[in-house]
Amino acid sequence: MKRRHLFIILILLLLCLNLRLVNCVGIGTNDDIAYIQNARVLALGKSPISSGFNQPGFRLGMVAPLALLYKVFGLNDAAFSSYPLICSLITCLLIYLTAARLWGTGAAIVASLLWIAYPLQIVFDTQLSPSNQHATCVAAALFFYFYSTTDRTSSSPSTLLPSRPRRAEADRTGISRFNFLSKLREPVLLILCGVFLGLGWWINELFVTFILVVLPFLFLIRPRIKHLLWIIIGFLFIIFLELLIVKISTGSWLTRFNCILKTEAIIQSNIDYEYLPRTLFKVWNMNPLYDESHFGIIWYLFIIVSIVALLLRQKLPLALALGCWLWIAYLQWGIQDPDGTPIARYIRYISMIVPIQCLVFGAILGHLLKFSRKLKPVLIFLFVLLLIHLSWLGTKAVNTVKIRTDDFKKIAKYLVNLKLKNDDIIYTDYYASNFVKLYSKGSLNIQMVDQLKWMTNPPRKGYIVKDSSRVLFELPEYPKQLPQWYTAPPLSNWQLLHTVRGREVGVYKTFDPKIYRILP
Repeated sequence: MKRRHLFIILILLLLCLNLRLVNCVGIGTNDDIAYIQNARVLALGKSPISSGFNQPGFRLGMVAPLALLYKVFGLNDAAFSSYPLICSLITCLLIYLTAARLWGTGAAIVASLLWIAYPLQIVFDTQLSPSNQHATCVAAALFFYFYSTTDRTSSSPSTLLPSRPRRAEADRTGISRFNFLSKLREPVLLILCGVFLGLGWWINELFVTFILVVLPFLFLIRPRIKHLLWIIIGFLFIIFLELLIVKISTGSWLTRFNCILKTEAIIQSNIDYEYLPRTLFKVWNMNPLYDESHFGIIWYLFIIVSIVALLLRQKLPLALALGCWLWIAYLQWGIQDPDGTPIARYIRYISMIVPIQCLVFGAILGHLLKFSRKLKPVLIFLFVLLLIHLSWLGTKAVNTVKIRTDDFKKIAKYLVNLKLKNDDIIYTDYYASNFVKLYSKGSLNIQMVDQLKWMTNPPRKGYIVKDSSRVLFELPEYPKQLPQWYTAPPLSNWQLLHTVRGREVGVYKTFDPKIYRILP
């Protein structure tokens, strides 16, 4: 790389890191705890998939890196959050390099800045959402593909790859070695493209829908069959490796597929048809607590950018944009199992196609900046305003999302400050117990009351955290699964030690967690 590119990349990565750390959410309330639990099992030398019915455990792309972090740092929420954070930085780098390769430095800067300021990524890039890692796999696959199949951009005189040596300046040995490496470079990069597509499946089975993003590219760009074959080889290698791991762990090659079908038939997912249009296109009276305000006007602008790509006859940006729209259409109306169950609609899934969106914006805006000098100051000014707007939305959404785990952090802090003995047991529900254990770095002796339904009489000593999580109030059936003494009013020998005052927002208005000590 030339120093100019290195300097720009360094500035962009520092900006990305700073914005993510300032708006750090930490471990979220989706499947984050499940990934940590499975990672802990794997770090202890056991198989999290041996039962054959543990869908998060099969997602080795999430579990294996977290297991490594657990081995090094123990039960540490900051360490676990570093995994998606590092992936976000890598994605930012890959977006820059890919856009620079295809369209020049201007497009690369625009695409990278959009990734940095994208509200959805500000919110989720420190949470254990598989879609964050999907974004990295997509960016890596695009990077390896385009670096293999395209020459360096003619619009940028600087090159990101070493120039070829001239025959007059190289001896025969040098020429022979260069020719060998040059021939080897293409298949190796294409195989790596396939490898990262396979790793996307390792991370989360939703990645299979990425084929929809690729279809317009295959139709409009028509890549060489030879290139596709190398990619398929890399992809199948990763798939075979996973099948082998599953076979050794469970005794069957198809255990993961069976688990997916069984799990999707049980889990009640979000299938509200109004959810996606509302969250993508709503710009007034947004409610971040319910995953609104994660986009602002970005999708309206993406409509305009897609049309401009068509008018300018920019085939590659148009193919990428159409892939995004086709994928969104499937997320809105598609199915997720052979029975025709509508696909789950969660806004975090969209992180997977955000790198492609950023590349399309970079290509079109970079093109306009290059060939329209009069509009250049206006476009730059409007783009800066867009970045400020998006960053503000992301920061606002982060402040609201943190409400979901604030109570758990306060409970853990209070209990840790009590300096309890090892035999002092703390009783609370499953949802709260996992977060309190995490935030206390495993220093507290916590018993989940979900496992004590057989226990008809309350414990005679220890501590009880009541009204500890929102699921007790949002899910009417959940309290029925707990011991009656836990959901009943406090007994006379329960001494109230502390009340955790929550935020006056949504369901959190209805309860405040309370910590009791059981007196003799």
